[in-house]
Amino acid sequence: MGNYIRAGNIKLVLCFAFYLAWWVVAFNHRRPIRGLTSGWLLIPAAVLGVLGLSDIFQGLDFTGGLVPGMALVVGGVVSYVMLVGVTRGLLHRPVTSELLIIVLWATVALLEANTLVAQGLVSPGLGWGLMALCLLGVAISLVCYQLFYGLEAGPAFIDGAIPLLLAAVVTGLIALFSG
Repeated sequence: MGNYIRAGNIKLVLCFAFYLAWWVVAFNHRRPIRGLTSGWLLIPAAVLGVLGLSDIFQGLDFTGGLVPGMALVVGGVVSYVMLVGVTRGLLHRPVTSELLIIVLWATVALLEANTLVAQGLVSPGLGWGLMALCLLGVAISLVCYQLFYGLEAGPAFIDGAIPLLLAAVVTGLIALFSG
């Protein structure tokens, strides 16, 4: 099962690399390249993302670990619904697909860390550490998400790349410890 998680996370790291490459090319504040000239980078990102998630889901264990797996799934759904309400209602920011991507990624990463403990691939302490690192990445990503539209072009360009880099780092660490 750890092999599925490792293979899936390697694909997700590559997905994030293509997504980040697209971001760098399409949203460069000095010379953005739009349309198919940069958009083609989203095709391998999407394919690798779907294939990576498919592998990961085959390796997940919902029966053991630090936290009941279904509690993490329900927590992810509830978190997304609450964040949509806060984003729209309280913060008056448009809700974009990035919010869903951040919450989906976090939910999957938490499930993976939990699974690694359930399978005995990492100690409970390391499992909690991976979960804490994931939640820190999510918190920073949500701050970036909120700040994005209020920033000028240069800082917004950097702000938008930070969540991708954080997700790639945490995903890479999970891959490292998964087998």
